[in-house]
Amino acid sequence: MSQSKYIGIDLGTSNSAVSVFDGDEVKTLVNARGEINTPSVVRVKGGSITVGAKAQKHLHSDSKNTFKEFKRLMGTQSQSEPDDNGKRWLPEELSSEVLKALKAQVERQENCQFDKVVITVPALFELPQSKATAEAARMAGFKQVELLPEPVASGLSSGWSEQEAGAAWLIYDLGGGTFDVSLIESRDGLLRVIGHDGDNFLGGRDIDRTIVNWLIEQLVETEGLQLDHKHSDYSSVIRHFESAAENAKIKLSTLEHSVIELEFEYDNEDYEVDIALTRDELKTLCAPIIDRSIQICQRLLSAQGLQLEQLKRVVLVGGPAHMPIVQSAVQEKLAPLAQTDHDPMCLVANGAALYAATINLGCEPAADTDKADEREHQLWLQYPSVCTELNPTIMGRVIDESIKLSQVQICTQDGSWQSPMIPVDDSNIFMLEVSVKAGGKSSFIINGFDQNRQAIDLAYQAVHIVHGITISDPPLSRSIGLALADGSVKTFIDRGTPLPAKRSFAQSTIETLVPGSGQKLQIPIVQGERKQARFCRKVGVLVIDAAELKAPLPVGATIEITIEVDRGGDMRSQAFLPQQNKIIHGVAQLFLAKPELSALKTLSQNINTRMSSQLQQAFRSRDESALGVLNPLTQRLQLLLPELLSMADDVDGLQRISRELMEIESELELFESREQLSELMEECEMAYFGTDDMVKEYGRDTDKRVMQSCAKQFEQAMQNPRQGDIERLIERLNQVYHSAYKNKPEFWADVFQRWASHAHAARDPVRADKLVRQGNEAVARKEYGRLQAITNELYDLIPEQQKSQQGDNYDSGIY
Repeated sequence: MSQSKYIGIDLGTSNSAVSVFDGDEVKTLVNARGEINTPSVVRVKGGSITVGAKAQKHLHSDSKNTFKEFKRLMGTQSQSEPDDNGKRWLPEELSSEVLKALKAQVERQENCQFDKVVITVPALFELPQSKATAEAARMAGFKQVELLPEPVASGLSSGWSEQEAGAAWLIYDLGGGTFDVSLIESRDGLLRVIGHDGDNFLGGRDIDRTIVNWLIEQLVETEGLQLDHKHSDYSSVIRHFESAAENAKIKLSTLEHSVIELEFEYDNEDYEVDIALTRDELKTLCAPIIDRSIQICQRLLSAQGLQLEQLKRVVLVGGPAHMPIVQSAVQEKLAPLAQTDHDPMCLVANGAALYAATINLGCEPAADTDKADEREHQLWLQYPSVCTELNPTIMGRVIDESIKLSQVQICTQDGSWQSPMIPVDDSNIFMLEVSVKAGGKSSFIINGFDQNRQAIDLAYQAVHIVHGITISDPPLSRSIGLALADGSVKTFIDRGTPLPAKRSFAQSTIETLVPGSGQKLQIPIVQGERKQARFCRKVGVLVIDAAELKAPLPVGATIEITIEVDRGGDMRSQAFLPQQNKIIHGVAQLFLAKPELSALKTLSQNINTRMSSQLQQAFRSRDESALGVLNPLTQRLQLLLPELLSMADDVDGLQRISRELMEIESELELFESREQLSELMEECEMAYFGTDDMVKEYGRDTDKRVMQSCAKQFEQAMQNPRQGDIERLIERLNQVYHSAYKNKPEFWADVFQRWASHAHAARDPVRADKLVRQGNEAVARKEYGRLQAITNELYDLIPEQQKSQQGDNYDSGIY
C-alpha cells in the first residue's frame, strides 16, 4: 500500500528549499551537497543550464551568464542583460529553472512524479508578482499550483508541535530580499491570519548593500580609492564586495570580529585590502534596516489594536534570523522569541508541504515493480490527510468489480479503536466516521467481508490521518480597486478578505467612445490602502477599445466591472456594457512598470523641499509631536538621496527606492493633512452614530452583524487614526446606513423627492411631470409599494450624466 506525498517549495531570493510531507512527518530535503538550501542562482553556458552552488561559484568569473536575486523583480517584465547566446531572461524564466532543479531533486529522492505543488510567496507580493510565480511553476512542469503567504507557512510549521490557542503570535520573516510580518492566532485548531504587513524590498540583501557602501567609504579613507559607478570595472568590483559582505555578515553571527579580505582589479590596478569589521560596527550599520522592520511590526500591532504585552511570542524566519543583532532587537522591542527546535531556514518549506496535505494536493509514489504481491488498488478512498476534528470521515468506493464486498470494518493499526460493521450500498460506496488520536498520527486498516461475513483480502492505498492545526482561507494582502478619473480609488476587495473573492460594481464613462475612432478607454486596476490612486501600485488595466464596439458608447454609460482573485492570488476581471450587451475579458499589463530614475530624482527633491518646510515650521513652533513624526521620515529620505545620485540602471534598486519614496510621500501628506484628519474623524463619528441608530431601528440581522464589525473598526480608528482606514470605514458605514435605511417605511418617499427635483432634466418632461404628480399622491396616501414603481420609472427618465453627478450613495443596488 502506498501513501500520497505532498511537497512545498520555499522559492527564496537568495536560497530555495523543498520539503515533503508523507502523512507521518515533514522533512526538508538535502541536495547533492548535503545542504537543505539551494542557492537561487542560475548559470546558462552554451546549451546547458546549472542551478545552485555550481552556478553560484561563477557569479564573478562569468557574471554575464550567471544570474541571482531575480525574485525581487518578479512581475516587472525586466529582462536580464543578454547572455552569450544573446538571450535576455525574464525573472519568471530564471525562477522556473530553480523550480525545475528542486522538482528533479524531490522526484529523484522520493521516487514520485510531482505535478502538484504549494509555493510560498511574500505576504505582500502584489498581483503581478504572484501571477509571475505561478507562471514560473507551470514553466517548470507543475500542472497544479497553489500559492501560500510565507508567514502563514511559517506559522503552520512552528505551530505544528506547540499550539497556543487564542494567543496572538508574530511571524517575523526577514529573508534575503523581502520582509514579511504577520499576526497569527489559532482557535479550534484553525490557524488564522489576523493581519500582515511588510516590505517587498527590505531584506538581507539590503544589509549586504549597507556593508558594501561602508567598504567603499573605507577604501576612500585608507586607499584614497574613489570608485566611479560609470567605470567599466565597477559592476564586477561591487559583485565581489557583495559576496565578501555576505560572508562577513554570516561570520559575525557567531564571532565578535571578522576581517573582510578584498582582492579586485580596478582601472588596470590590482588591489588587496583587509578591512576589519566588528559585530558592534555591524549593529550600527544595520540599525536603520532592523529599526525599519521593527517599525513595520509595531505598525501592524497598532493597526490591529494590540498592545505589545498582548503579543505572546515571535517566530523568527529566514537567514538573517540567525543574526544576534536581529534576535536581540526583536526581543527588546517586541516580545520573547518562541522556543522551538525548528531551523528558521526550514520553516517556510515545511509549512508549505503541510498546507499541501490540508488541501489534498498530493501525488502517488511510483509503483515498486520489484514487489511480487503488488496489486492494483481495489478501493478508491477519500479522507483528509490533516484534520482539526477528532472524528473525520472516510469515504470509499469499490473499483474492482471482481470482488463482492458487502461490509467493511475499519480499525487503527495499534488496535486502540475499531468501527462497527458498515454496509456497502448498491453503488458500491461506504462512508463512516473514524476516531483519530489527538495531536498525533493515526493509521487505519480496512477489513472487507462478503455477504456471508467471510473475510476478503483488499488492496488499497495506505490510510494515515494526522490530527493537528490547519489554516483558514489565505487573506488578500493588499486592497484591490479601480483608479477613477478624479484621482480617487474605488475599493473592490478589501485587504484581509479571505480568498477566493469576487466583487462587482457599476461605474460610468467620462467620455464618448465612437467605433472606428481609434479611442481606448483605460480602467486602471490598483493595489494599496490609500484613497489617492497615485499612492497605490498600478497592477493592471482593463481596456475598452472603440474598434470592438457595435455602436457609440456615450458619456455616463454604465460599465459593470467585476474583479475576481483566486486562492493563489491570480486576478481576473471583466467589464460588462449593458447598453451593448457586450463583455470584455482579461487584464492587460499585469506587471509592475519600471520607475524612471529622472522621475524619482525629481520626486525626491520635491519631498525634500516639503519636508524641510514642515521641519522649519515645527522648530519655530517647538511642536515636539510634529518633530516626532518628521524626524524619522527625514532620516529615511536622507538615506535614499545619496543612493539616488549614484544610481545607474539598477532595476531592483529603482523598484525599491520608488516604493520607499511613495511611502514617505504618503506619510508626509498624512502629516500635512492632519487638520483634515481631525475633520475626517468628526465625520466618521457622525457617520458611526447615525448608522448605529438607523441599524438598531430598521436594520436586518445582516446589517447588525456588519455593524458589530464596524464598531470594532471604529474603536481602533479612534485610538489609532489613519486616514485611509477612516475613509474606508466611512464608506462602509454609509453602505450599511443605506442598507438599513431602505427598510424604513418612508424610504421611497425620500428617494422619490430626490429624483423629482431632477424631473426638469428628464428625457420625456411631460411623462416625468405626470409621474411627479402621481408620486406626490402616493406619498400623501402612504402607498409606498406604488411609490416604488413610480420612482423607478422616473429614475429611468433621468439622463445618465445627471445621475452620475449625484455621487456614489446609491450605487449598491438601491435602484
